[in-house]
Amino acid sequence: VIMEFFDDKNVVSTVSEGWDGDQFATYNDPLTGKSFIVWMTYWDAVKDAREFYSTYKILVHNKYKADTGLSQKNDPERNCITWTAFNGNSYIERRDNAVLVIECIPEKDLESTVETAWKFTQKELVKEVKLKR
Repeated sequence: VIMEFFDDKNVVSTVSEGWDGDQFATYNDPLTGKSFIVWMTYWDAVKDAREFYSTYKILVHNKYKADTGLSQKNDPERNCITWTAFNGNSYIERRDNAVLVIECIPEKDLESTVETAWKFTQKELVKEVKLKR
């Protein structure tokens, strides 16, 4: 999936070299029928996590470049970025050698989902995210 947003396929090959595993979950809101994903990635070293974080920022830009309403909010203290697009929010945050990615999440669910996801940084599966009503 990531490769389709890069013209240079070597970028994806290079950034994946320090990959140490990941967790991926999809959540569906039965009231709206909309889904979002939570993806926690783990890297061999902090430098590998930084490289993935930087590359994923480019991916989001490439993915939504046709969305004229795309906005971006940086939070350097938390080392995270939130993008608001037509299909919800995209979010990325790096802590040490882990990077959290959330795609297509409604604004109302973002903070609680981020908090829940980081509770499981020992490669435990994120089993439950509570959606706000």
